[in-house]
Amino acid sequence: MTLRAARLDRTYCITAVQAPDAPRRHLAALGFEEGALVTCLLAAPRGDPVAFGVRGAVIALRKSQLQALTVQEAG
Repeated sequence: MTLRAARLDRTYCITAVQAPDAPRRHLAALGFEEGALVTCLLAAPRGDPVAFGVRGAVIALRKSQLQALTVQEAG
């Protein structure tokens, strides 16, 4: 599944990042890389963007960016 389908208050492990080189580097700089644990914290009223806790920070991404992140639920 992709991170776009994430549910609030659930933690996921990123298993793959399927994006072109520049967007993949940008996501990695924000902490969204293979092996990272991310927690879905908050979604905007219309569902876009979505805020995640990742490596001690809170980062909001658009759903179009989330489509590039393959995850599995942790725990």
